[in-house]
Amino acid sequence: LSAYSVFPATTTTGQSVNFYNIKQVSPYTTDATLTLYSGSKVEQYTTWNFNTNSMTIPITVDPDTINLYSIDSGGNETIWTRVSKSDQSLNSTGYYYTVLNTVNGYLVTANLPTSIELDTSNTFYVRAVVSDGSLSNLATLYGNSYSDFLTTGSPSGGYDDLSVELARAKVQFDSAALHRCVTISDFESAILASGIDGTENIDDITVTKADQPSTV
Repeated sequence: LSAYSVFPATTTTGQSVNFYNIKQVSPYTTDATLTLYSGSKVEQYTTWNFNTNSMTIPITVDPDTINLYSIDSGGNETIWTRVSKSDQSLNSTGYYYTVLNTVNGYLVTANLPTSIELDTSNTFYVRAVVSDGSLSNLATLYGNSYSDFLTTGSPSGGYDDLSVELARAKVQFDSAALHRCVTISDFESAILASGIDGTENIDDITVTKADQPSTV
C-alpha cells in the first residue's frame, strides 16, 4: 500500500470525502494499524532551498501529514525521518528533518546537527495532505481496492482555521503572575496553555517579532 493512498468516506451529512495514509505498508501485511488523515487532496512541493536546507509550504496543509523525500542521480528514493527539534536522543547522523511553524506556513528543514550533509545533486520534495478542517469528523470510513478494515475508530480531531481575533481571546497572559507577556518565551508559554487545537506541543509553536515595534 503506497503512502498517500485514498480511502473514501462519507460524512454525517452524506458528503463524500477522502482520507489518506502517510506511511507505506508492505504487501501481504495483515495486522497493520494505520492512522488516516482527511483532506481535499495530496500536494507535492519542490522548491527546496539548498542555501538554508529547507522549504516553506502553505499553512493550508495538515502538518502531521508532511513527509520529506530525496532522489539521487541514480533515481533511488530516500524517505527521510521526521524528528522533533528538541529531540536529544539522536546521537548519530542520519536522514533527519523537522517541521516548524512559520508566519505564513510550515518550515520543513534538514538543517539539524544530526542530519547528513545534503547532496546538491539530489532532488528534494515534500508531500502533504491539504486539510479539509473539521468536515470529516465522525465520517464513515471504507477500505479501498488494496486493503480493508478489520476495525475502525470514529474520525475526530479535525479543526478549522483559527481567526486572529479568537486566538487572541483564548491566549491568557499570566506570565509570572503579572498577567502580561514580555519575552518570546512568555508568549510561547501563553499559547501552550491556551487550549487552542494544534498547540499542545511546544515544538509546534513559533513566535517571532513582527515588523511593527512592540508586536509579535
